[in-house]
Amino acid sequence: VEKEGAEVQYRSLATEEYNYPEQEWFVKPLKSNKGYWSEPYIDEGGGDILMTTFSMPVHDKEGNIAAILTADISLDWLTGLIGDIEIYPHAFSMMISRTGKVMVCPVKDFEMNRQVWEITPELNDPVGAESVVEAMLNGEKGNRVLGYRKGKFHVYYEPVERTGWSMCIVIPQAEIFGKLRRIFWLVTLMQLVGLLMLGLIMRAAARSQKKYFALSENKEKMENELRIASEIQKSMIPKTFPPFPERKDIDMAAAIIPAKEVGGDLYDFYIRDEKLFFCIGDVSGKGVPASLVMAVTRSLFRAVSAHETRPGAIVTKMNDSMTDINENDMFVTFFCGILDLANGHLRYCNAGHNAPVALTDAKAFLPVEANLPLGIMKGMEFREQEMTLKYDDALFLYTDGITEAENSEHEQFGEKRMLDCLSQRKSSQNHLDNVSNAVRSFVGDTEQSDDITMLFIHYLNQ
Repeated sequence: VEKEGAEVQYRSLATEEYNYPEQEWFVKPLKSNKGYWSEPYIDEGGGDILMTTFSMPVHDKEGNIAAILTADISLDWLTGLIGDIEIYPHAFSMMISRTGKVMVCPVKDFEMNRQVWEITPELNDPVGAESVVEAMLNGEKGNRVLGYRKGKFHVYYEPVERTGWSMCIVIPQAEIFGKLRRIFWLVTLMQLVGLLMLGLIMRAAARSQKKYFALSENKEKMENELRIASEIQKSMIPKTFPPFPERKDIDMAAAIIPAKEVGGDLYDFYIRDEKLFFCIGDVSGKGVPASLVMAVTRSLFRAVSAHETRPGAIVTKMNDSMTDINENDMFVTFFCGILDLANGHLRYCNAGHNAPVALTDAKAFLPVEANLPLGIMKGMEFREQEMTLKYDDALFLYTDGITEAENSEHEQFGEKRMLDCLSQRKSSQNHLDNVSNAVRSFVGDTEQSDDITMLFIHYLNQ
């Protein structure tokens, strides 16, 4: 089955000599009882392009394997994705299969579908190159410096989860040390590419199974995929509270209550140089695309704030990076703050997000600049603001999933009810429990369309 234009066409590629029960794509999932990605191959007669096959067992009501469902996926999209990665002018990326076949390499005139072992003799360090290839085939993660005709280059490699494939990025050493300030992007980029690759592979597999799920009305497989994506998403945010039990100057609590399996809300925080770096955000859109943008936003926050000490500069650089990769016109409302734990001095920058609540001598919304969200306009310089917290002051950050939560009468929870939940001085966790219980009681059994995310910061330095 293939699609050409607006038409879906059917044709048989089987011949009398083609014994499919002996084929790898049939035998592997039959024996393992789970999905399997095949080695890349040239689909002769079916498209004459480099492809891979994803196959999975289909079970009957008793749990027995009734058939093997397959989807042939062209690797053109993978070539385009990796080819667009530009770290340095002469750097390039490569992906190999579990047996060492070169699947993707954007180098001009490079012959695809050949064994990576055929390349190592061309290097000045063939033994080192072979050890890199062996590590990649074993699913390891690492880096190494190798010699080539024009000097040395760095090879960074990492496995692509659940496929058996491995990806490497090759960068000339001269270019790396010529621009030291860009080294920290390397690790971030590897993580982002790995996450994007996993998301794209999972989405491609989900699309290939869509017809089967529609006919059988069996959502178990899809729910399992979403559960995995949700677990990946949860693993990226702090979830141990209290986060700093050894400290007496700060008490914190945070929570995300998702409306769906995966969503686009995020929060993050960490302490560096006795300063608390924290943020909260809400991605436009829903589902897997929003979760991918959420992962990119959180990774960018960690990467940029690692060497910046002003929230305005952090948000400005994040916005420029996200605008460059924003092909789907998605944006992120974002609030970033840096709290000096020694004296309570708070600097913050808002990018179109809900104003946090400041619990000081009075209870009021924090004054915020009317900046645009992230990912809309490159080159914007985001303005930051400041204030000072004293002992027992607190900040409550939230997403609009709280104020816009609706009951069966389509009445919204609103800001007043939220502020009423924050009227008494209690621990950070008690404040979150008050708000979440109030929202849950207000909406009842009404299904919600947006995530609820909260971050409470209680300053206790005397």
